[in-house]
Amino acid sequence: MILIIGGTIDAVQIAGILSKEQKIMVSTTTRYGAELAKSDNVVVSQLAMDLKQMQVFFRENNITKLIDASHPFAAEVSENAMKASVLCGVQYYRYEREIEIYDDASYYSSYDEMVDYLSTTEGNILLTIGSKNVNLFSSLGVDRLIARVLPVVESLDICERAGLSPMNIIAMKGRISSELNQELIRYYNIKHVVSKDSGKSGGVPQKIDAARKTDVEMHILRRPQIEYPRKFSSIEMLISNLN
Repeated sequence: MILIIGGTIDAVQIAGILSKEQKIMVSTTTRYGAELAKSDNVVVSQLAMDLKQMQVFFRENNITKLIDASHPFAAEVSENAMKASVLCGVQYYRYEREIEIYDDASYYSSYDEMVDYLSTTEGNILLTIGSKNVNLFSSLGVDRLIARVLPVVESLDICERAGLSPMNIIAMKGRISSELNQELIRYYNIKHVVSKDSGKSGGVPQKIDAARKTDVEMHILRRPQIEYPRKFSSIEMLISNLN
């Protein structure tokens, strides 16, 4: 059995291709990810697993090949998946979106580094990093923060616990167009846009284009540096190398 670790649009695309020929499994930690992955010939498991739980899951479901298509910033998931694969004799394949560097964006190695810089600036900040780390920016003043997050209860709860008022929360399914990004920037009088290096699938090109056209600063968190045994940035190459 092939298992895809996902919850991303990349995992959905890979699953859609492979499930045409065989039954496969997709593992995701969120209800939203599970909804994305639902399809014919696809068994979806919504479960957050640590290293030991992964090993049990692999053995119970006779997993022989693992495609790690998790988010580029889900470092712990990938680390555990690689270890569990070795321990269980499972073939591991990593799919990760290509990295593109934009000369007119500022890059940071951590959120702390980014917050330190933003503390020296003025103006509203559009956070497009999901809800999990919104609280790390609260020290900048919650009135400055506008968070664009998924339209699910969990995301809204996290933002409210971080101190954001409902008027400072945009509940919207990503990836959105450059034009819509521009409208949000103008409406909320944004001066800084914060993003992770999530690649094309994460809508980074559209954010960059919008920042350029509205003359605001773009701030991007670099991806974690992880060594993978097999890594592909093309879905076609990944599938052709499954053996």
